[in-house]
Amino acid sequence: MHTYRNITYRLVPGTAVRARKLASTAGACRYVWNTVLADQQGLYLSARAAGAEPPSVSFFTLGQAYTQLRRVTPWLLDLPFAPIRYTLKYQAEAWQRFFRGQGGRPRFKARRGDDRVTFPAGSFRIEGTWCASRGSGRCGCVAGAAIRIRTACRSRWP
Repeated sequence: MHTYRNITYRLVPGTAVRARKLASTAGACRYVWNTVLADQQGLYLSARAAGAEPPSVSFFTLGQAYTQLRRVTPWLLDLPFAPIRYTLKYQAEAWQRFFRGQGGRPRFKARRGDDRVTFPAGSFRIEGTWCASRGSGRCGCVAGAAIRIRTACRSRWP
């Protein structure tokens, strides 16, 4: 018996509207990552300067920061909640690796056209050859536990 840890799908949006929605979601992930990272780095540096313990950085605490960010950034309310918040899971893991001495501090994400978004399990459903997600609509699947989307090239989607 084989156990698959991750299944990656290539999503084909089908329409320009769906493509823009996916691109907006990926851009929002980058925005949330960078905004929360700036806040966390400020807290870390001020704690370090004061000789105090660094702040607790977990998926839960970063999720609370995302909730606060959504309250002051109204355009985030128009996009799906789960994939954007899930970005902070990766940031929490990066901070924990840093604190264990297994890597450097998390870095800011640049706008290069290779944005990524992960739809966590439970935030989408697969219907035959279609994937459906709240907030992003239906997309054709070519191929899980999670759907990870990244733009593989800079050309426009149909």
